[in-house]
Amino acid sequence: QLEAAYSVGLTNVQAFRRIIIPQVLVTALPNICTATVNLIKATSLGYAMSLQEITLRAKVAANVGYNYVEAYLDIFLVYLIL
Repeated sequence: QLEAAYSVGLTNVQAFRRIIIPQVLVTALPNICTATVNLIKATSLGYAMSLQEITLRAKVAANVGYNYVEAYLDIFLVYLIL
């Protein structure tokens, strides 16, 4: 496409702005959006729900009824869903 743009008389800047960049954005934009969403989810969830906090709450709940397997299984399911 770049050679075709040069053959019709477009400059380097015009070729990239009108031909190359739109084609690249069509291909790359879904991946960029997915990576951005995953980054935002990972940082905000990691901050809001830290592993230590959830583990501590599970230990406290398990000590009340001696249900350790259920408490740690709940932790596993929460992180699996997230």
